[in-house]
Formats: sequence, structure tokens, C-alpha cells
Amino acid sequence: MKHTLEEKRDIVRQIKRGRPLSSLCKTLHLDRHMVRNWLLRYEKYRDQGLRIRTPKYHFNTQEKERIIWEHTKKRISLNLPSREGPGVCDARAKLPQIKSNHPKPTDTSSQNSNKTSHPLPHFSP
Repeated sequence: MKHTLEEKRDIVRQIKRGRPLSSLCKTLHLDRHMVRNWLLRYEKYRDQGLRIRTPKYHFNTQEKERIIWEHTKKRISLNLPSREGPGVCDARAKLPQIKSNHPKPTDTSSQNSNKTSHPLPHFSP
């Protein structure tokens, strides 16, 4: 949901006057991280900060490769924190091998035109 400049300004002013951010967000059903960003941008850029929309940036393949190359060259771990605990997202971890217990599909289009078989691979840890 897009909020107007006036709505953002009013919410920021209420927080500046002392209203707790968390209770304001609960009352107005707003994401506290979004409102916190409004507050930080307002403090830095005033009204212009509330007009700016945070861009959602997506890295292209070249940028991803460059980032991985830099981390590898500098030997920086990509071990990122996660909900499951530390060490879950280790970039050097060996990925599980895909094993298939099904025979390879053969060309049976002339024999069984009505039946098509698509075996699914079996994943083992």
C-alpha cells in the first residue's frame, strides 16, 4: 500500500512528539521497519526523504559473479546468519548429489504415444 507524503509526515511527527513507534505501528497496522525507515530518512533529508521510494534492486548475473569473485579472492566468508542458526548458509558447503533411481527415459514416442513418463530425481542428503 502506498502512503501519501502527508500520511508519512503525520506519522513521523507523532513519533517525534514522543509517541512510541511500536504502539503507533500496531494501532495503524504498519510495518515498524518501514516506519523506522521513514523516520531515519526524514531526520536526514526532511520532507524530501519521505518522497523518496526505496528502490528494490536486483543483481544481474555479472554483478553476482563479481561479488562471489571478490569474496573468494579476499577469502571472506559468505556465512550468513539465518533463522536455523549460524553456519547454515556456508558458500563452501558441498551441495547434495542428485541421484536418480529411475531408468533414463528412452524415445518411446512411436510405441506409446499416449503415455509419457517423466521420472523425478531422488534427492539424498
